Amino acid sequence: MKKYNISKKKCSQCGGLISWDDYPDTKWPIHVDENGNKIGYGSCPQFKKKSTFQKTSKNYASQTKYKKSRSKNFIIDKKLGFILISVFLVSIMIGFGIVLIIYPYQDGTDDQDWTDDQDWTDDQDETDGQDGTDGQDGTDNGNQQNWEIDDEGTVTYIVDGDTYDIGSDRIRLADVDTPENGESGYQAAKDHLNSLIYNKKVYLDIDDKYGTGPYGRIIAVTYVRYNTTHLLNINKDLLIYGYAVVADYDNEFDPYSWSLYVYYV
Repeated sequence: MKKYNISKKKCSQCGGLISWDDYPDTKWPIHVDENGNKIGYGSCPQFKKKSTFQKTSKNYASQTKYKKSRSKNFIIDKKLGFILISVFLVSIMIGFGIVLIIYPYQDGTDDQDWTDDQDWTDDQDETDGQDGTDGQDGTDNGNQQNWEIDDEGTVTYIVDGDTYDIGSDRIRLADVDTPENGESGYQAAKDHLNSLIYNKKVYLDIDDKYGTGPYGRIIAVTYVRYNTTHLLNINKDLLIYGYAVVADYDNEFDPYSWSLYVYYV
């Protein structure tokens, strides 16, 4: 059985242990026990997958009957499935051969109707993986037009949960808002941001619309290296783990389209 690496952060919905090892193939993290064994979707309402058959006192007998019937017919179903697949593949090969005979190659320009019907390219949100609501998977594999790297530097000071310094430059995390000093959750948000980026190299996607905010701070989505192939979106991380709320200000960004991880090598 595959052993999963346990994330340092727990599930923000149920507090259970999670792993990102299957990410971005899975839209959400996998719930695991303390030994790294996968436990399905756990008890978290956000990740729990509704099963067709639930072991309740009312339908337990029907479940048992279903499983026995399925076990008896498994061999027959497997053979029948193999036959049907074989027939299907042979039919495709025959059909393709007929098409080649009837419609011979004509310099590659006459038979291109398939290029005109590309609606499927417009519905690719599920492959982006991204917010934890984009598909990305929390990971942005195909939505790379939504972000860019404009600058980079090492974090020298953490101001609060959504503001930090790179040398003399003050950076304000775009479209997120954490508690102010004296409010509940202020220190937790600041400590979390500190653990993610302090004294680390970060990558900035700076707002192309205004660049800076009313207080002269640079408005940006901040990324930090997660592994050799992906960056972690700090703004999105604060939202997912409950340290910040969305504050959709007037800028180029759309916080609802962010990916938690983006591909960057």
